[in-house]
Amino acid sequence: MDTLRQTVKMKSDSFYMKNPCGEMGGDCEKWLASNEEKIRRTPIRDTKFNKEGFHAPALRYFPTSQALSLNPDHPFVDKLTESGRYKDPAKLFGSSELLLEGQLHGRGLSADMINNLLQDRDRILRLVAGNTPPTAIEVLRQLKEAQKKPLALERVVGTVFQTLGFEYQRNGGHASGPDGILYAKLGKHKKSLAAYSLVYDAKQTDQNSVSADKIDFAALESFRLDEGADYAFFIAHSYAGELDSDSRLIEKFNTTDYTKITLLKIEHLDRLVRLHYRYGVTLTELHKIFAQSRTVIDVNDALITLRNRLEEHEIPLKTLLDGLEEAKSDRLAVPNYNVVRAKKDSLMAFEPERLGASLKGVESILEKRWIEVDENSGQVIMHQSSDEIIKALKDKMTDLDLLALPT
Repeated sequence: MDTLRQTVKMKSDSFYMKNPCGEMGGDCEKWLASNEEKIRRTPIRDTKFNKEGFHAPALRYFPTSQALSLNPDHPFVDKLTESGRYKDPAKLFGSSELLLEGQLHGRGLSADMINNLLQDRDRILRLVAGNTPPTAIEVLRQLKEAQKKPLALERVVGTVFQTLGFEYQRNGGHASGPDGILYAKLGKHKKSLAAYSLVYDAKQTDQNSVSADKIDFAALESFRLDEGADYAFFIAHSYAGELDSDSRLIEKFNTTDYTKITLLKIEHLDRLVRLHYRYGVTLTELHKIFAQSRTVIDVNDALITLRNRLEEHEIPLKTLLDGLEEAKSDRLAVPNYNVVRAKKDSLMAFEPERLGASLKGVESILEKRWIEVDENSGQVIMHQSSDEIIKALKDKMTDLDLLALPT
């Protein structure tokens, strides 16, 4: 009950517990006096599973209903339940986490100290679940390895798309399925496009290029339909006849009606990662590529167009980081790029999604010990100053430029 008393006293949510004041709209101290003993006897009357998003905490506790709500979108909860098949382990985990927070309050730790400790714990849980996106340097190194080791290609595709903001599920759940499934969740601010998904087939060969005979459009389309995915793509080092309009590959493509399939190359993934960490590539912009591009030529053109647009409308990153640093002076709120955008005229020309993607690009270069970005809420935790982050970025850019793909 120490957690409950502290939450009521602070009139704000603790890490796991929702403050009852907002729900009751009345005298919280009076409510606490009436309900404390009841909650002490039976703290949890009901346990539910409610999707709250990938970045939200693993659980929430609602004192007014005595309900424990577990978040199946959290990677650790998803791992415990094996994607929803088993719920009892997650229920035990949720109960123990709630008791852990209560014990920390009972030991007399400050609310800020408890919040920081549980945030660190949440990061560890995500690492244990294996769902923490890799850094830009790790991705580019793995892409370089995939050029020399074909068997590494299947896994690195998922790694790349994690960096770009996707959730990755290896294999489709059966041996004959696709090599992986990718999920893009765009959030509530995009009413016209809430989410989309992709399946892919990595084509590995000891030859210089993949022949048209190895490209089975019908099989990949079948995988796409089986998984309920919106789009599908092949990925390879190169394809025989990829730039020749009279080649067997292009002829084979043109005589089919598979408009949801795209031919991608490792080189394309390298370019996307580099565009992302330099400018911030949004999930909406990536959707356009898969919706409108079919052949290698189509993708080449789409990436040139994307690069030109990003370079022409480059985000003033220093202004954004300076605004976030100024917001740190408000000790009652976590800095939020949506709030900073509303205060800076130079940032109003950019959609919030683009600002979030740009900051996630910074995070992918410098890692979370420098900056942490939650695109769902817009909140940003800066562990260093704006000037220090900009300086570190410049140094890292040199290292990233050295990781060019072999020709």
